[in-house]
Amino acid sequence: QKKTKTDSSAKGKEDEEGPRGGTNDDDRSVSSESSSSSSDDDELVLEGELVRNPDASSSSSSEDEEDEDEEDKKPAASDKKQKHNGDQNSSAQKRPRDKKKKKKKDDNLEEIEFIFCDTDEKYWHGCKALLMNAATLYHKHASTWTDWILEQVVGTVVSTSQAYSEEDAVFGFASLVDTSFPPSKDTNTKEQLETQKQRRDAFEFLKQYALKECPAEYQSDMTRLLEQANDAKLFAFLHGRMINLPLEIVLVLHEQLWLDWEYDQQLEQKQPATAKKKKKKAAAAASATSVVSANGEPRILRFAPCTKDNHGTLLYRYYDDELLAGRALVSYVVKAPKAYSQEDPIFLQVLVLTPDNYQQAIHDLKMLVGNGGR
Repeated sequence: QKKTKTDSSAKGKEDEEGPRGGTNDDDRSVSSESSSSSSDDDELVLEGELVRNPDASSSSSSEDEEDEDEEDKKPAASDKKQKHNGDQNSSAQKRPRDKKKKKKKDDNLEEIEFIFCDTDEKYWHGCKALLMNAATLYHKHASTWTDWILEQVVGTVVSTSQAYSEEDAVFGFASLVDTSFPPSKDTNTKEQLETQKQRRDAFEFLKQYALKECPAEYQSDMTRLLEQANDAKLFAFLHGRMINLPLEIVLVLHEQLWLDWEYDQQLEQKQPATAKKKKKKAAAAASATSVVSANGEPRILRFAPCTKDNHGTLLYRYYDDELLAGRALVSYVVKAPKAYSQEDPIFLQVLVLTPDNYQQAIHDLKMLVGNGGR
């Protein structure tokens, strides 16, 4: 019985392996066809370049991007948890980042060296442009005023060295123009006579606007002052600058103008600085509140450009004019000539100061800037 059982099992195995492992005629024909096709494939050669379609994206790359997004979100979530828990170490790590950002901003800043120069003909175009931009009052006689400015001893121009800009670049100027006219006998040539006529016309235009809306209480004194009825000189304070010029530079501009003023007074009086200063103090005490000087002390006339807000408050174009107004003997507002491109009304604040008033305003500006101990 065991022998018959093994024979039957062997026979069963042969029946099972026969159809799988056995080789019949059909199998031989299939293998021959596959061998012939493989030989044909070996002989086939493709020519050209394989270019990838940029619009097509594989599923594997999208899956990789999703995995990266999930990894990026995980640290953010952990940071939120740390922030939510009030971890002090996280706040300590943020501080250096802020410093780096500030350092980057500082690296983008460029230091510019401003220089303060005497008036010169090479600054003519720059001074004229700033003067016309300062106030419409000077538009009609801008060239005449510019020539007058550049001839003054008391005048300073803000420029930069050639490494930063052109040689004749003007960032600001300030001048005290002597409006007194020499006697006609001193004007010999035809050109001098023509120049004097142009300057008289320019000053008459200023005088009209100063007296046009002058309050009654100042009418008599302002008329005498502008007609220069006495021997006291009247200086027109002309000033213009770029609107974003730093206030520290504006302070130095006024200080340089004051040095020019003192130098001019020393040349005129031919006296030492100490004696001149004592004389100034005595004159200021004698007529400190008088519009018209009684002892020959000069006066400074300033037309400060400004506008008004909805409540009627004056908004000065130049902040230092507000300090001048706080020290002025007389201050009142008149309408300025209209500009073609400006619809809102513009105004001029007429200011009359003594030289000491101007020096006090410079001191106020110095305290404002923060260099009071300099």
